[in-house]
Amino acid sequence: MKKLFFFLLVVFTTTSLFSQQALTREELLKKSKSQKTVGFILLGAGITTLIVISAGDTEFDAVGPLFVGGTVAVLGSIPLFLAAGRNKRKANKMTGSIGLQQAPTIELAGARYRSYPALSLKLNL
Repeated sequence: MKKLFFFLLVVFTTTSLFSQQALTREELLKKSKSQKTVGFILLGAGITTLIVISAGDTEFDAVGPLFVGGTVAVLGSIPLFLAAGRNKRKANKMTGSIGLQQAPTIELAGARYRSYPALSLKLNL
């Protein structure tokens, strides 16, 4: 019984350690901006490499690796642009607000509404 208890304890603590953390709106926007920047850098480097190769000024031995590298850079920028757009859409769907909510309370004289502070976070998935 003790072995089973410790086994379950270890399993549940390790799963909570490796769980996914929720990002805030600002973090998602920052991540989107950095992904977009890296995507533009890869796209620019790939296109520049392909333009240099097409000019014909490179040696024949260097054409193959440069073509492969330029093509991989251009194709590698596509998933970064897609991820940046997905993160930006996800960040724009997040809204948060702080306000006062009212709840009925029962007192000796009857029902009465009391205000209390409330924090709301809306995720439109």
